[in-house]
Amino acid sequence: VRLAVVEALGPMSHLLPNEKLEEQIPRLIPGILSLYKKNVETFYVTKSLCQILESAVSSESRTLDALMDSLLTALHLQICSSLDSSSQMLLRNQNEVLRCFTVL
Repeated sequence: VRLAVVEALGPMSHLLPNEKLEEQIPRLIPGILSLYKKNVETFYVTKSLCQILESAVSSESRTLDALMDSLLTALHLQICSSLDSSSQMLLRNQNEVLRCFTVL
């Protein structure tokens, strides 16, 4: 169930009005980042995070600046994790992490 919710959060962020998104970002992003510590497939977490970041950047969110340190730390940990080239999901996660850096 948790994975389905995570997968849905990213696309739903594009549907929120800018004011509502701005209001929810301080809860959404730390919540998504906390999932990296749990036993959840990281690709789906990163993909959802990237979609939320795209929404926040396109709406010129000012709240995002306050979360930048925690965002960059979490993304840095993801990009520096060991990469098993035989794992398709790990490769996809690495690509999504790079996409997050591009969005930021």
